[in-house]
Amino acid sequence: MPDDFNYTESKKAVEQFYGVSCSSVSNDTFVDQYEFECSQTQGNYSYVASARVEYNATGLDEVYLYE
Repeated sequence: MPDDFNYTESKKAVEQFYGVSCSSVSNDTFVDQYEFECSQTQGNYSYVASARVEYNATGLDEVYLYE
């Protein structure tokens, strides 16, 4: 994992977007990425989303959001 690719910052970026706490699903050091799952419950519904943060050596790290 590159020194400037930070787990805590990646997690914070995903949580700020979704507005809820997220937990780590995997940290793949071979492809320089972190995966997170975020969920919350409101009324009779449970909302689950996931995100992948990938290291980008030439610019800003990239966050991919999924439902």
